[in-house]
Amino acid sequence: MCQYIWWFAGFYTFTELDEARILLSDLLPHARRLIRHTGADDVKRRKTASDLVKVCLDPSLQLPTFCSVNLSRIPPVGMEHVDVCSLLQEVAALRAEVRSFVAVRSEIKDMRQELAEIRAATPPVTVATPAAASDDTSMPDMTTEAPITVAQALSAAV
Repeated sequence: MCQYIWWFAGFYTFTELDEARILLSDLLPHARRLIRHTGADDVKRRKTASDLVKVCLDPSLQLPTFCSVNLSRIPPVGMEHVDVCSLLQEVAALRAEVRSFVAVRSEIKDMRQELAEIRAATPPVTVATPAAASDDTSMPDMTTEAPITVAQALSAAV
C-alpha cells in the first residue's frame, strides 16, 4: 500500500488530492471524517493520499465508481497490470470487424466481375455522329456512322 501512496502523492497535485478529499468527505458517513492536513506541501500530499487510499480500500464502504475526465492524465499501464480479458474482448471485436471487411471486399470483387461480364456481353451500339459541316450549311450532316459502346453513348448523352 505504501507504493500506492507514494505514487499518488507524486502524481497528483495537492489541489487535486484536496478536491478528491472533499468529494469523498461528502460521500462518507458522518462518523468518518477526512481531515485537512497541515505542514509542508509534500507532507500534506502524502498524508492526504494515504487517507484517500485507506478510504478507497475500505471494504465496509460503498463508494460510487469514478472515472477519469482527462484520459491524457492517466499514466501508462505496465504489462503486469493489464486485464487480459478486456484484451481478448478487443481482439475478438477486431477479428469480427476484419471479417466484415473481407465480406465487403468479396462483394465488391463479385460486383466488378459481374460488371465486366455485362460489358463483355453487350454488343457495341451504332450511333449516328454528325459529319464535318460544310461552309454553306448551318445544320450538320447526320449520315456518318461509327460504332461506339453503350458507356460511350450514355456519357455522350449527358
